Amino acid sequence: MSERKTPAVQALLAFAVLVLVVAGIPTSVDGVIRQEGSARASRFEPGPILYRRKTWELQQTRSLHLPRGGSDDEFSDAASSDDDDGVALASNGRTVLNLPKKVAVFFGKVTLGSIKALGRGLQAAFQGSDEGEDVELGIATQIFRGLKRMVSAAWNSPGTAKDDAEDKDEAAEKAKKSSPKGAKSVVAKTRTRNSDFGEFLSSSYRVNSSRAEVERPSPVLGGNIVDALKASRANGRLLLVLIPASKPGELQADTGVIEAFLSAEVSSVAEKKARKGQTTGSFTLWSAKAGSPEAIAAIKRLKAQPTGSKGQKRPILVVAYLAQVIDKQGISRMVPRLLAQHHCSPPPSAEMMVAWLNALRKRHAKQYTMMHTELRELGLHKERVEGYKGSVQSDIGRQERELQKREERLARENAEKKRQAAVQERRQMLLESLPNEPGSEVADAKTVALRFSDGRSGRRRFASSEALGTIFDWVDAMFDLERETVVLTTMNGQNSFTYDVSEMTLAEAGLSKMIGLRVSRITLDSKGDED
Repeated sequence: MSERKTPAVQALLAFAVLVLVVAGIPTSVDGVIRQEGSARASRFEPGPILYRRKTWELQQTRSLHLPRGGSDDEFSDAASSDDDDGVALASNGRTVLNLPKKVAVFFGKVTLGSIKALGRGLQAAFQGSDEGEDVELGIATQIFRGLKRMVSAAWNSPGTAKDDAEDKDEAAEKAKKSSPKGAKSVVAKTRTRNSDFGEFLSSSYRVNSSRAEVERPSPVLGGNIVDALKASRANGRLLLVLIPASKPGELQADTGVIEAFLSAEVSSVAEKKARKGQTTGSFTLWSAKAGSPEAIAAIKRLKAQPTGSKGQKRPILVVAYLAQVIDKQGISRMVPRLLAQHHCSPPPSAEMMVAWLNALRKRHAKQYTMMHTELRELGLHKERVEGYKGSVQSDIGRQERELQKREERLARENAEKKRQAAVQERRQMLLESLPNEPGSEVADAKTVALRFSDGRSGRRRFASSEALGTIFDWVDAMFDLERETVVLTTMNGQNSFTYDVSEMTLAEAGLSKMIGLRVSRITLDSKGDED
């Protein structure tokens, strides 16, 4: 609380309060106009009653005033005309009579609004700010701050700040719903950003937190209540909500409830499994500052009772969850539902809060079963989706490998075709380049007989001056064996020739006039006979 203001400051503030009386009149006039508009819309006009009464009176006097030989239609028209005039006169008379009463009520409401504005200004002028003021401040600073509080209190009614906070919260909720990213990223950010809200409560209200004694303490979330409800449902838990009734140091009940809320016992029961075989806990903890927009929005959405049965302020301690409902259009949507609210009179201790939470866990086993079933089905759906994605990726990889192998095979086949074409072209050239066989009159001519492993044979005469390469060219061109892979071996196996010695002549090779050669093939790795 602030220090007592000097008499000079108080005098100036009191003078300013008189000026604020005029500031309260527009606000009161505006409220009176709105009230009159709503009352006028719901007012019951007694015009038809007067009309029926006037018609009855005319019918009673009809027999007395009806002239002999007259017409009923003429009298009916006259009666209708007289009746309309009567109703108009009655209505005008009623308006004239009610005008002084309306003026009196109007000025009475304006005066009452001005008195209320004056009272709020006086209270703000002599009370000081919540954070406290420095005694060393000058008179001008104190006057300016006092006038600012007076103007704000005179122009704003007590419910204005609450309504503005609710409007801002609703606008934020609509913006989140219209966002294309959805709520998953919002929930993750809420859990990481506001996971230490319990430390704020502990330091602000000067309460010892024993959560550190637990091996896995349950974090206290903050931020938006809808995000906390989504995070709680995503983990298959109920949401334990604590909203202090006042700011730190103003209400003793807040200190007791916060101390129990931040105790190791409550943290342990929050992490206790709701059902056997489950991996998640039972409750998610959430809190907000007293009077903050988040707290006001939470009270409104959960429909919690901020006061007791006797009207006294009390902390709000409730358990809620996000229920899935079907609206009239058949669309499924999530709605916050309040399961239970503690009376907090007196504030519960840690043991009492634990007993209360254990009773709620047993009582609302149906909600836990439903949420865990949803989580299990969601997990199975994710597994199916991941399995499908893995299968698709596997099929794509297999198809890519098969395509690569097919392309490699086609490349090898094309290369082999090109090589065979080149070999055929070369063999044609070799066949055309073979020398003519010498006649029988040539004394040094040699006759070469070939024998292949497949039973084929060949015979031809060559001059002694011809090179061994001519015999290899003959084998390649006539018998479709590449000369580089051919080995010529004598029948006794003493001599063998490859294409590497193709420049050697027949005479230099020591071949006789009649020579038989066995033809075999060699591979790239080792030499051997052809099968």
